[in-house]
Order: sequence, then structure tokens, then C-alpha cells
Amino acid sequence: MLRRNEIGGTPSQSSSVTVVLRSSNAYGRFPVLHDPMDRAMQTESIVYLIHDDDRVKDRARHIAEKMGVATHSIDSVEEFVELYDDSRDSCLITDLELHDASGFELLRAIEDQSISLPSIFITAHADVKSAVEVMRGGAVTLLEIPFHDDDLRDAIDFAIQRDAQERNSNLRRHTIRARIDSLTDKERQVLEYVVDGMANKVIAKRLGVSIRTVESRRQAVFQKMKVNSLAELVRCVVESECSRF
Repeated sequence: MLRRNEIGGTPSQSSSVTVVLRSSNAYGRFPVLHDPMDRAMQTESIVYLIHDDDRVKDRARHIAEKMGVATHSIDSVEEFVELYDDSRDSCLITDLELHDASGFELLRAIEDQSISLPSIFITAHADVKSAVEVMRGGAVTLLEIPFHDDDLRDAIDFAIQRDAQERNSNLRRHTIRARIDSLTDKERQVLEYVVDGMANKVIAKRLGVSIRTVESRRQAVFQKMKVNSLAELVRCVVESECSRF
């Protein structure tokens, strides 16, 4: 069966050696992170293009914009840092080899700016070693030229969904940490003991206060943490990734 809309060559047989490597399940499909009609289709999402092949950039731009996703074509890390909008769900499309650096060097340079976003590699120079390195580095996928439109569309959708999830997780984590920071030292003591599973009576004996005092502080903890149950409180503490209070 012929494959259509491929870049860098004529349509190829489905049995060709063209490689599409993904972080996916055994059926070769990207796992669903959100409802299919979610943020990846919204105009506030953006794809950053750092690639030397104009044909790849043009095709990626066409596919992204059909999805309702904006694009920025950029030439350097400095330009990326200047244009990067941390209020928008986004991903990066790049190559293993660029005119002045490798794709891995590019990602490290971006990470040095405290920016983290999902990446998609599109290359004409893929091999098993580089593919493994790309996936270990956290890339969403590596597409080898020629690639199929559907593969890139799926990769962009998945990458932007993953970025949205990560950003939401970071926002929740920061919110929880701010709530923990709002506790008094005595309330934090109670929080620590409650999360460790201690009963009020045991906490009172440990702190040398009355059970009523522990109950009062415990109630304040629940109110400031905006939770209604012990299970919610424990989950918040785990999500905050705080090693100590």
C-alpha cells in the first residue's frame, strides 16, 4: 500500500525501512493524555521549529496550523529564549544535526535556561543509537525522512498534551507548596505527624500539649491546605514533593 504526503521522497511501500520511533504502547500509538478535543487543538498552543530543512519546516507549519496550533521558526537558542512564551502549551521540532550544533546540544542549551518542553526530532540521519539517545533524553518521537503527515500530527498532538499536563502539575505543586508555607511552625509539626499516621492523642503526648490543641491545629491545617480528608492531605503532601516541612 502506498503512503501519501511524505517529505523528502516519493511515496514508499509500507514495507520500507523508514523508521518511526515513538514513546508509545505496544500497538505503536501515542497514549491518550486528555480528551481528544483538548488543548492541542486550541490556538494558544505553539510549535517552535529549529530545523535546517526548509521543506520540513514548511510541512510542519502546514500540519500544525491545520490543527489550530501556531508556529515560530527560529534559528538559535538565543532567539528561542527571546520568543518562548511560558504561558502557552508548546513543543519543539528539531533535527539530530543542525548547521552549528547537534539537536542534543540544542536541548541542553535550552534546559540551561530553565526551560523544559517536549521535543520531536525529524531527521534524515537516524540510526538505532541516536534513536535510543533521543528517547532516553525525553523526546516524544523521532521521525525519519520521508515521514507521513499523520505521524507528525500525532506527535505534535501528544507533545502539546504532555506539556499541558506537566505545566498543570507544576502549577498544582507550586500551589500546594504555597499552602504549606502559609502554615505556622506548630501547624507544620501537626501536619508532619498527621501525615505519618499518628492519632491526635499520640501527637498531643509528643508535643506536650492537650488533645484539644492538637485538634485545633489539625483543623487549621485542613483549612489552609483546602482539603476535607486525610487522604486528600496525604496526596497533597506527596504531590508537593517536599522532603521536609
